[in-house]
Amino acid sequence: MTDEILKKGLLISRSALEAIFFDTEILKFSNPEFQEKAATFVTLKVNGRLRGCVGNLEPYESLTDSIVRNTRSSAFSDDRFPPVSIEELKQIKIELSIISNKKEIKFRNPNELLNKIYPDVDGVALSYNNNSATFLPQVWREIRSKKTFLSELCKKAGLNSTDWQRLPIKIETYQIKKTSE
Repeated sequence: MTDEILKKGLLISRSALEAIFFDTEILKFSNPEFQEKAATFVTLKVNGRLRGCVGNLEPYESLTDSIVRNTRSSAFSDDRFPPVSIEELKQIKIELSIISNKKEIKFRNPNELLNKIYPDVDGVALSYNNNSATFLPQVWREIRSKKTFLSELCKKAGLNSTDWQRLPIKIETYQIKKTSE
């Protein structure tokens, strides 16, 4: 993914957000990369604080469609926040993350798992029974300890904070290409 595609993706995201309020067209680019299936996360911030973050880890729609859907979901469907208002629009900064394919981490014990996860590089997706959650690689800036990172991820998934130490928990890692305003 080139820097040009990332920057254009950011323009698509901003236009998708503004189109809701101003009934304008969403930007479209003819680059073939925008037609390829891709997984994305869109994070919205106001004054450096999280205002919404929604995405998908599986590439089931075009890059353009994924950006548009996740931008709008971040603004209007993130259960942690009220919908974005027109008054907030100028303050919102967008961060776009394009997700690589996930790779399952095989491990026999908690220490082996800890040795296979790389802070500041890996996003981590965790699933156990019907519970799942993910942290983008950016979360490592806030949670430096691998054990704490996995414990917080378990809590986000609605699990006990020590469930990451149990088998048959499923752990997958992925990387991202990102840009922001």
